Amino acid sequence: MGLSASNLVLNRDFLKVNSDEITWLDEVTRTRIKQNLAKIPDFIARHYLIQEYTAARVRDVCQMPFDCLVEEDGTWYIMFFQQKTKRWQRIPATREIRRVVEEQQQWIRQTIGLEYSYLFCHFRTIKAISYPKFLNIKPLPFPPKVDGIKNPMTRIIRMLIENENILDANGQKPYFTGKITRPSRLQEIRVKHGIEAAQLYADHKRSRTTFQHYTPPTLEEVASVDLPFQKLLLNPDNKFLPWQSLPESLLKNPKAHELDLEIPPRLVVYGHCALDPKTPCPINLFPKCYGCSSFRPSTDKLPLYERQYQGEQQRLAEAQQVGAELVQEEAKATIEAMDKWLPELRSIANG
Repeated sequence: MGLSASNLVLNRDFLKVNSDEITWLDEVTRTRIKQNLAKIPDFIARHYLIQEYTAARVRDVCQMPFDCLVEEDGTWYIMFFQQKTKRWQRIPATREIRRVVEEQQQWIRQTIGLEYSYLFCHFRTIKAISYPKFLNIKPLPFPPKVDGIKNPMTRIIRMLIENENILDANGQKPYFTGKITRPSRLQEIRVKHGIEAAQLYADHKRSRTTFQHYTPPTLEEVASVDLPFQKLLLNPDNKFLPWQSLPESLLKNPKAHELDLEIPPRLVVYGHCALDPKTPCPINLFPKCYGCSSFRPSTDKLPLYERQYQGEQQRLAEAQQVGAELVQEEAKATIEAMDKWLPELRSIANG
């Protein structure tokens, strides 16, 4: 037929592959980079500091307007346009970062001219043999390239890490990319101020986006959590439920959300509820908790689930023998609900 492979196999024929692995620079790495910034040109160091502070995407930083510093009611902000969401974002500016921005503004005016409308510019003649001073580097009157291979700041920070032998907390040399500054900063904010603060800083509509794509818990944090409900809670989708995504009241007092009810045979529920404990269940779902989206089972209670599951199966069989339709319906609903998460719970509990 005269058709080539390109005519028979299209991009849509391939499965979409999503990478859930999130990387960021740990505190040790960030500190060591900042300690060595004085060795590289000031205008590159300022680019790194501003990009790291704002947690802005690389493209948004490269096109950050020259007059990004604004004052409202005595408070200073750094404002920039987000190309992805088509929204303006403003980040509260400390006195220190204001000084960095103002120094960069002054350098741009003196170097590029009064008509240039961006805070940063591109450069040429960046060679590894010129590290660390880059005396022959040439500023160009247009925004920096976004691509990590061409972005001046990314290239020079990589040279800084290599030449100064900067290692992370595990003694490994980190791989620096322009994109890595955003999750690194958001991770820092989440650890210090909570997931809500990181969500606002990132300008995300949902905290789940911030947590899932930018600020998952570190291995050290997971290992240090010592709460009764942290025995590998699951969500209704049979996925790990990160403890940082749970209500603050549950983190402070696990018993406040505990659902251990034992009024056999109809009201038997073990686990936790993600709803506010001060708010009564809107649909009074206690007999049907296991099928509710707010229910959270725990491997710590697996023996109780196994006993209950066997009991419900026996209850269903007995109800079928005597024709007790209501009991059949209740037992069947409980078994079907538990079937959605109990197998996964078993596999996790058994390693």
